[in-house]
Amino acid sequence: MRIVLVIAMVLLALQPSVAQDKPVAKTTATEASIPDSLRANDLNIESSELRKQGKYEEAVSIAKEAMELAERLGQPDQIASAHINIGNVLMAQGKEAEVINSIRVVEPIILSAQDNFQLGRYYTLLGMCYSDTRQYELAIKNFRNAIHYFELTENGAGGVAACYSNLGNLFSYQGNNEEALQHFLKASKINEDQKNFDGMAGDYTRIGIHHAKTNNLKEAIRSFTRALEMAQEHNLSGQLPGIYHNRANALKSDGQLKAAEADLRMSIKISKDMGRQTTLARSNLGLAACLVDQKRLSEVPPYLDEGIELSKLSNNKDLLMYGYLTMARLDSALGNFPKAFEDYKLFLVYKDSLDKEIHSKETTQVRTLYETERKDKEIVSLEKDREIQAKELSRQKLIRNGFVGGFAVILLFSIAIAFQSKRIAKEKKRSEDLLLNILPAEVAEELKAKGAADTRLFDLVTVLFTDFKGFTALSEQLTPQELVAEINLCFSAFDRIMEKYGVEKIKTIGDAYMAAGGLPVPNETHAHNVVSAALDIQEFMDARSNERRLEGQPYFEIRIGVHTGSVVAGIVGIKKFQYDIWGDTVNTAARLESSGTEGKVNVSSSTYDLVKNHFACTPRGKIAAKGKGELEMYYVERKEVEL
Repeated sequence: MRIVLVIAMVLLALQPSVAQDKPVAKTTATEASIPDSLRANDLNIESSELRKQGKYEEAVSIAKEAMELAERLGQPDQIASAHINIGNVLMAQGKEAEVINSIRVVEPIILSAQDNFQLGRYYTLLGMCYSDTRQYELAIKNFRNAIHYFELTENGAGGVAACYSNLGNLFSYQGNNEEALQHFLKASKINEDQKNFDGMAGDYTRIGIHHAKTNNLKEAIRSFTRALEMAQEHNLSGQLPGIYHNRANALKSDGQLKAAEADLRMSIKISKDMGRQTTLARSNLGLAACLVDQKRLSEVPPYLDEGIELSKLSNNKDLLMYGYLTMARLDSALGNFPKAFEDYKLFLVYKDSLDKEIHSKETTQVRTLYETERKDKEIVSLEKDREIQAKELSRQKLIRNGFVGGFAVILLFSIAIAFQSKRIAKEKKRSEDLLLNILPAEVAEELKAKGAADTRLFDLVTVLFTDFKGFTALSEQLTPQELVAEINLCFSAFDRIMEKYGVEKIKTIGDAYMAAGGLPVPNETHAHNVVSAALDIQEFMDARSNERRLEGQPYFEIRIGVHTGSVVAGIVGIKKFQYDIWGDTVNTAARLESSGTEGKVNVSSSTYDLVKNHFACTPRGKIAAKGKGELEMYYVERKEVEL
């Protein structure tokens, strides 16, 4: 994640008073002719340009010079700009903690400056910090704030594009590939209109990463190559190490190991020249893994050792995990299994440490929420004490004046009734929400109205079954926590897909997932909806497995079966009841799943008859299915055909 955000970061070089293609301001004898009031701005522009070229020490030095001059002249907008320039350099170097310190210094200055452009840059940098520490909701909020302020300026288009790019990165990391691509395309359109070559190179890189995640490797390599050509043509050296590294990953996944090796060596050379320690560590580890894949084991240690040492210097747990996993692979290939086991234990140590950090951040957020709720309860408690005091006062007044006291009692009684009614309504809504989370809305309404729900026969519905291949074997490679987290991530994505197509989730059984279209409210599009959902599930799983494969982690492969027919549906049980379906259609759908192939959506002839005019279908012929004899089966593809 970090490398993607660092690539996106270079888009923040725009300054409010200068066009995108203005030459770099140089500190020369001609400075005497530049008014002091403009010098800080020019120095900040120069700092941004130096950062884009990867000249980080010079960029920081010039930014500090701008800051000193702006402080002497009382220019808060330029002070803020200098702080942000330094923060962007620190982000590029992977020094997030120092970035946060810089932000704390700049916050009161940036707010007092009331400069919309600098506010946009500030919120962008803040969003990047939250992104890099995996606080995604806060990151999204800050990027959207940044877009708001950039849009209030005449020349904030580059900043808007940068924020769209960063939002795309976040959605991509969360597995929302379609939303990610839309944001990348928005950024690309803006940068193309502005002739922002720096931004365009970054867009090609991000689109390449998107294609790699969705396993479209040829298109990914093509996008990375375009980014590389643009970066070379326009001297965008700061982007070169990341582009080479990302293209190497795509080439490696495509089986082009020699080409991947060449790109990784280029990334190492450029990163070393620039002092890019994080990218240098990443590319050294990538080259080590690439050499292991080529079985050139004797060449691996220098790159692996340097990558791990550099990762230790920056305490980068992501890279240390990858490094020790590669070392375990190397020692295993050399037959040194005790050492491989020790390496793998170190991999788990860093993985657990990283998981705990993530959990700690989540716990901090929960604790903040708890403190807020606790304070709210204290306020409610105080209000109750005041109410008791008011009642006592009313009682005393009643003794002195029956009429006034009686009126006060009635008023308090009315307030109490209103408060109690509001509390009851809140509890009722909570119960209804819980019921809707268990049952379909129509069934829940029937249950509330009648106290029971009738069992119904549905003549035509489409049932979907999914199952993970080799689940038992794979579960032995993961800790229980990792296994449950991965299943939850997958099934949560499936739930969102079902909601998208109006398909009813029925239940999960272990690693199996079952859903149906056309109930509890019958419709004529159930087959099309379910097949579309099945294809979305397959695309999600392809992207997820590719992501885990690139990280050297075990991954699930999925089989999907779909069948159309009649079912009986209703609620069973009196405790922990659930909405379920029964019938031969359910059993046949399960057989379609078990008779399918990983990476394919397998449908029956009855489903095929309903969707053949909308999807490209490949006949499989008659396939033996357990307990069903031979069934006509078809593979369905995403590619839709015209009616």
